[in-house]
Amino acid sequence: CNECDSKEGTCVEGTCVSEDYNLINGVCTLCSSGSCIKCDNDKITCRKCREKYYLNSSNDCSVCDSSNPMHCEENRCVTDKINSCYECATGYFIVYENENTKEGFVECRNCSVNNCNECNKLDGKCINCLDGYYLTKINTCVKCESNNPMHCVENKCSLTLQEKCEECQQGWYIVNGDCKKDSA
Repeated sequence: CNECDSKEGTCVEGTCVSEDYNLINGVCTLCSSGSCIKCDNDKITCRKCREKYYLNSSNDCSVCDSSNPMHCEENRCVTDKINSCYECATGYFIVYENENTKEGFVECRNCSVNNCNECNKLDGKCINCLDGYYLTKINTCVKCESNNPMHCVENKCSLTLQEKCEECQQGWYIVNGDCKKDSA
């Protein structure tokens, strides 16, 4: 360093001691935005935000609260990759460029596609269905019609238990969510 910022005052072997400061033209300098901790020489273009912020498409930092446009879980936004999440909010699951390695965040996708109310945040498998649907053994949601294979009353299928009923059709009785045929 040639000089050090008077507030920070320390520069060791060409590096600013505090993470908040950037070495710009030999001087330890703060970025222009208080939520940005790594920036380009212009002090405006941000490359890394503080925790609880995310790097937006304008290379500025935005608060990672529940209203973030990527649908990240609050305070689970990536600080140094544009519009990325570590974890999706409830009702969303994470989609990666490479699903095998879980690398390259693409988006948080809404679970309600395919009539799912809540899904596993990592793999998108449905945990419970929207009203009027039931959860199959392969974690998909199917409409709970009167001709359902479990013999549930229409719209009385379990939303959370796989292929189970809340109420059985006439001539059937319920045992732990399963409908059994009356023997009488």
